[in-house]
Amino acid sequence: MVGLRLCLLALVIWGVHRASLWMLEALELHVRFDVSGDRSSVPLALLALAVGIYVVVLALPFVPAAECGMLVLVLFGAQAVPLVYLGTVAGLLLAFGIGRLVPAPRVAWLLRRIWLERAAVFVEQTASLSPQDRIDRIVATQGKVSGAWLLRNRYVALMLAINLPGSFLIGGGGGIAMAAGMSRLFAPLPFVLAVCVAVVPVPLLFFLFAG
Repeated sequence: MVGLRLCLLALVIWGVHRASLWMLEALELHVRFDVSGDRSSVPLALLALAVGIYVVVLALPFVPAAECGMLVLVLFGAQAVPLVYLGTVAGLLLAFGIGRLVPAPRVAWLLRRIWLERAAVFVEQTASLSPQDRIDRIVATQGKVSGAWLLRNRYVALMLAINLPGSFLIGGGGGIAMAAGMSRLFAPLPFVLAVCVAVVPVPLLFFLFAG
């Protein structure tokens, strides 16, 4: 039974990954036919469509967000940098918002589906606590210095996780943001500020060196 669930989970992750890449590859072919290699003449509507697809794809868990963003930048050039930046922020906020809307009982149910019984029990027991009280409870329960540091510096850890190479293996930007929302440990405004800073490197480097 456990093996079957693992196989189903892996199949879902693979399906989401392939679907996201298929959407962007289809868009790439469309751009090649429409603009004949002149990226400076890309219609604004087509660029907006690409960024819109990117926002939706980015909000999905287990999608290689950085790779998708780079593909859009390569397709449309430096003119797409501001929209890709804003789209990245929007996609992560969308995932975070969806996570915040998931009620605690449903979070516990999801945790049990992936065999995290202790985490599910913890969610049920601390659902009525404030984020700081929940963090204090985790630190007191675990007692690990590294875990306590990560919790107290969770926004820094979030920024690092979003930019971690191969982060789609642990959920991707969308999965990380959605998990942050479901955890109720991240306040909305600090989360927005952290995301705005975290997503700067890729668009900035592209603008400076490939624009």
